[in-house]
Parts: sequence; structure tokens; C-alpha cells
Amino acid sequence: IGLTRVTIPTNKTQETQYMVRLFFAEPENLKVGQRVFDVILQGREVLANFDITAEEPARGIGVVREFPAIKATTQITLELKPSIGRPVICGIEVIGL
Repeated sequence: IGLTRVTIPTNKTQETQYMVRLFFAEPENLKVGQRVFDVILQGREVLANFDITAEEPARGIGVVREFPAIKATTQITLELKPSIGRPVICGIEVIGL
């Protein structure tokens, strides 16, 4: 809770494509509209006004968002830009393609 930026080193010297999976779940008993944020990968907004509670199929069921063609050389940068409340993320998976 509250993370706004993370940099993941790739240890590459040439541009490579990655599959990036982001895992979200609402850990607090918030209602729709109480935690809203934008998700930015490599400087590009990939989720706007993301509200985990609104996206969960049922209370306590996590949400996974997959981005299959993220290009990076030395690092992947993820930013969570808060609009309402503090952003939250539960996991990040990065797979080289």
C-alpha cells in the first residue's frame, strides 16, 4: 500500500520485449471509488482511473492485468499515480519474450 514507483532491472543491453503481469487485490474494506489510481509502464499509461474494488469479480478475489509487449533495455519502470487514496499492488511478474 502506498507504493508509487518501482524499477525492475533487466540486466540486458539490447531492447527486449517482456510480458508484464500485475496482481491487485483490495486489502482493506474500501468501497468503489475510495482507491483510484493510474498505472504507468515504461512511461505509458496502461490503466487509467483503476479501481480494484470496481474490477474485482467478488470481494476478496484478486485482479490480474497482463501487458504482453512491454519493451525495455536495462530496466522496467512501473508507476502508480494516485487519484483517490493510496495505490496498492500485490505482485509483479516479468517474463522475457
